[in-house]
Amino acid sequence: MTDVALTTIHYGTDEGEVLVFEPGDSVSEIPTDVLENLKEQGAVGEPPVTKAQADSEKDELKAQVADLKAQLAEARAAKPEAPKGPQAPTK
Repeated sequence: MTDVALTTIHYGTDEGEVLVFEPGDSVSEIPTDVLENLKEQGAVGEPPVTKAQADSEKDELKAQVADLKAQLAEARAAKPEAPKGPQAPTK
């Protein structure tokens, strides 16, 4: 995922230009060494997850769980039942 500004950032370039990044803006124009510092300070990072994204992921996970439960039930039904009680040794 691309890092974005998590706060408003004013970055001065070597050419004397000031770049302003608002929350959610891509920060690809900022040099890597400066980005690392901004990440450590919490000003740059992955975009926050939206409710729609969380709901979509939740729905996908629920579908996966339902599929796994169905596979488990299928496997249990296909497995022969183990004999109950003590077994006579086989030779």
